[in-house]
Amino acid sequence: MMLRFSALFAVAALYFCSVCITQAQVPAKITEIQARAFESRTGTFSANLLGAGAPELGNMPTGTNASVSTFVIVKVEFGKDSPIPANAKVRLVATESSSASFSSNPKKQSKKVILDSTSSIGPADADGTTYVGFWLKRTDCRTIFLSATLIGTAGTASKTEVLPFTCYE
Repeated sequence: MMLRFSALFAVAALYFCSVCITQAQVPAKITEIQARAFESRTGTFSANLLGAGAPELGNMPTGTNASVSTFVIVKVEFGKDSPIPANAKVRLVATESSSASFSSNPKKQSKKVILDSTSSIGPADADGTTYVGFWLKRTDCRTIFLSATLIGTAGTASKTEVLPFTCYE
């Protein structure tokens, strides 16, 4: 009888340990990139410029909600009760097309890096989610390609988005 109890206890302990190990090995991931225009006339931030329901990004420098800079927010999920590695960072690379979308220049568009920045990761909430912010100092009529990468963690996590800024002039 004691042997059965010991065997049952050992199986339960192994199961519990495997569940704990599995939870700790959940890979960190970048789940969202947001972009919010800093509205020059009001000093406020716009709604998210990316994703479903995003506004059209035409004439941003001179339009009703004029904006010449944008704040980018990268959402990182580590998983509930997962430790955040001390050397974990988020790198954001923002590149813009070399000509405005209204340009009649038929040349192949090259891209110019307007931001290549790496930031440490701050504390996470109870669910293991944290946010990292980046400032794009100059945004106007050129499409901007955003690429966020999580570094300093096991595995690779990245996400890309496009801000299709344009002007109608």
